[in-house]
Amino acid sequence: MARRLFAQLFFYAVPLLVFVRIWLPEVEHNYIPNDRITEAMVDQARRQPEEAVFRELEEFSLGLKPLWKNDDELIAAAEKMMRGEIEIAKKFSGKFHVPFSAEDVEKGLPTSQLSLAAFVVPKVLTDAYQRTKEEKYLMTARDIILGWAAYERTAWFPKGLLWNNHAISARIPVLAQFWRVYRSHPRYDPETAKAILLMVARSARLLADPAHFTFSTNHGIMQNLALWHLCIAFPDLPEVEKYKRVALSRMREQMLFYMSDEGVILEHSPGYHREGMQMISAALKYLDLMKMPAPEAWKEKYRRGKDFYAQLKRPDGSLPMLGDTVSLQDPYGPRVRGLETDGPGEVLDDKIDSLPKRAASLYPISGYALWWNGLDRWPDPRPLNQSAVAWSYFPGHGHKHADEMSVSLWAGGQTWWTNVGYWPYGEKGREEAVSWMGSNAPHLIEEPAESVRSARLRSYGEAERAAVVDLERRGPGAYVAHRQVVHWRPNLWVIVDSATGRAGDRTATAWTASHQVDLSEGPTPGAYDLKVKESPLRLKAFILASENTKIKQLKGSMDPFGGWEVVDYFNVPAPAVVVEQPVNGSWAATLWSLEAPGSAGVKLAGAPAMQSWEDPDHWSIALPTESGRVQIGREGERVRIDEAGRPPQEIALLPGPEIQGPLEKIRAAYETAAVKYRYNNLFDYRVKITRYLVAIFLLQEIFFFVCRRAVARFYFGFRVLNIVGWAGVGLWLVYFRL
Repeated sequence: MARRLFAQLFFYAVPLLVFVRIWLPEVEHNYIPNDRITEAMVDQARRQPEEAVFRELEEFSLGLKPLWKNDDELIAAAEKMMRGEIEIAKKFSGKFHVPFSAEDVEKGLPTSQLSLAAFVVPKVLTDAYQRTKEEKYLMTARDIILGWAAYERTAWFPKGLLWNNHAISARIPVLAQFWRVYRSHPRYDPETAKAILLMVARSARLLADPAHFTFSTNHGIMQNLALWHLCIAFPDLPEVEKYKRVALSRMREQMLFYMSDEGVILEHSPGYHREGMQMISAALKYLDLMKMPAPEAWKEKYRRGKDFYAQLKRPDGSLPMLGDTVSLQDPYGPRVRGLETDGPGEVLDDKIDSLPKRAASLYPISGYALWWNGLDRWPDPRPLNQSAVAWSYFPGHGHKHADEMSVSLWAGGQTWWTNVGYWPYGEKGREEAVSWMGSNAPHLIEEPAESVRSARLRSYGEAERAAVVDLERRGPGAYVAHRQVVHWRPNLWVIVDSATGRAGDRTATAWTASHQVDLSEGPTPGAYDLKVKESPLRLKAFILASENTKIKQLKGSMDPFGGWEVVDYFNVPAPAVVVEQPVNGSWAATLWSLEAPGSAGVKLAGAPAMQSWEDPDHWSIALPTESGRVQIGREGERVRIDEAGRPPQEIALLPGPEIQGPLEKIRAAYETAAVKYRYNNLFDYRVKITRYLVAIFLLQEIFFFVCRRAVARFYFGFRVLNIVGWAGVGLWLVYFRL
């Protein structure tokens, strides 16, 4: 009897060990030991730091920005939250349980999950309490925090965004603000205080854990800043000095590839450059508060980053819609600080010099060209125009759209040609929006967003009235695309595209106009008129193309994807013109002429024509204008513009600067961090393999139940073979899969 019992236990022990082996690493990865929070720590936290330090810390949100224009809007939002209703600045609206329910952790789209997990609700309620002194707001904020803290302490696995790096980073300033208010409140409770400090300590362990560090994006920067925020706000918690050093060491590693020497945040997005500038400003401020010197290289990058932001920003605060950029007008920009008066107590001043310093600026390492016209009239938007060309691509870095060599045009206070912008995560169409049809970059038809490719600046040039960039993209495979962008100031743009590749392949470009633009076909094929209500400006557009070209229009289409612009987080249909051609032997020239009564510049009197085409380095376009015929062409390394009644203008093209060294430094720094911090997240795979093995286990037990009664003499032998099989599965998982 004992032998039989032992055998049965053995038969089940081996499968059990396999399941343990599958899930033990996940448990170890997510296990957070509880620090011992003593009464002395709590007592010290009630006294230190001083209120003034907390006030300075509260200038930094790490993801929670002011969402309401005034106190009335804030209080109205707080009242809704007291009823379990949330509405965040057009991003999303929904309901949740007050004070807390585990059901809310995984409910809704990622944007709504993030807002709840990042403690938006306690933040708003604490702000409302500070404005009104009404107890209900602060006590509800307390109960929500305690509910999340209790759930977090008992969780085994990261449901929803419970342990998301962005969410945890954003919680720290909220917890610090709540603690500042609560620690001297008449309804202060020691047990509540311990629970809050324990949550802070557990959060610190997660933020500092190498396996939880998101080294590759701004989320890692946020984790470091949150650690510093925590160290300043809770200086007597365990291991604070260690956390200061950990964050500084990681920031040193990240700053080698997060921000180029040109001062550009390498996350493929003007919007994330804006966010990054505020984060770097916060980092410098935290170091001041901790009396730790900031590396001089960071300061120099920061100065150049402010300059790049000034070149990007339009008078209304909007930015070119490249990558994950939100179409918001923000005349103030990121809250930043100067470097000449470093020191604790300095207040962020909201000011980046909003006047671009140069009419043309080039960032060959980072992959941008920015051109302005009419800067002498700044900030009057009517004579201003901005052209932005992007070929930035740093594999592994954040927020990349498939958009290399795309062009954005803003003029007269209006966006004319754009990319789709920030399509919210989790919403239908996100995958297509970040791919090629979400931008106006030339690409292979059905080319995946993750294709293996590279882009570079072949040459560039500038003269008194003209600026030129010549770009090349190679890959995937034999595909090579060329794009030349010529801006003849003040009001004419010529974009010349061509490609080579495999026989039978086709290339495409989707020109998307702003949703505010009314696009109509002109009098000749390939001609379009663009206008905006109540604006005197008109944009004439012409698409000249070689044989076998197909041109179609899309607006708000999901299949095929095209004709979208994201406005204030909403996906809005916009007019788009799609050009499709064979890869080999084809060319396309797109011309834009911006005109208004009495305005300066060229005024077209008819349709342009490609006068001659040999290859990307030899072509000529004739333009009939009101003042006579104009010819724009390229001969080798020169672009020539002949205008009736004026001396010809030649732009000598210079080869793109040698940037291989800086690019290799960025890539090497990234790869070094990847080896050090990359964690292979196998949670979904563990769930999948567990389901399969549970099904196999149940089937085998049915088999053995039948076997034991029908052919009992083979039962033991089959069991032994079964154990050998389970042992083999376990070894295979250990050495090859997990």
